[in-house]
Amino acid sequence: MTEQLSNASRRHGYELDEYAAIGQMFLNAARLERFTHYLAWELMDLDNNSGSAVTSQMPFVKVLELINRLAAARGMPGEALEELRRWTARAKQFSVAVRNPIAHGMPALNFEAQEDIVQSHGLLRHRAGGEERALSDFSRSQILAMPNQVMHIFHDVNPHLESARALNVEKPSV
Repeated sequence: MTEQLSNASRRHGYELDEYAAIGQMFLNAARLERFTHYLAWELMDLDNNSGSAVTSQMPFVKVLELINRLAAARGMPGEALEELRRWTARAKQFSVAVRNPIAHGMPALNFEAQEDIVQSHGLLRHRAGGEERALSDFSRSQILAMPNQVMHIFHDVNPHLESARALNVEKPSV
């Protein structure tokens, strides 16, 4: 398996540590998305099962927008609300400019049939904010910094969870 990955990385011009960083970035991004959903559920005063039913099919960016609307509607204090809006803007920018282009523009690693499709049709690219981006658009240092970049955003979610819990939230009527 390692040899297969090594051969694939040489064909595409990436090193194994870059693929490892990308994998860690996706793991961290999944954690960020999960805690973002927790934040939305907390603002709706829903348990995990009910909250999951509400947000499970929503794109990440829509959950961020929902969080901003819910926090304002539930009366989150001004300073906390502005801080939350700055945080959701950072999370959205990361998702649109980094995570999505890589997730949807990633070259095939070890399935020869997929590699043929990628090589014959060109590297898949993702449209981000009107411009197309793919993994090849990121430098080695940018790729290696991605796991930490998303972790900084992830760690900043905790104060917002506490602010949401501190609100006297009424259960939404259904």
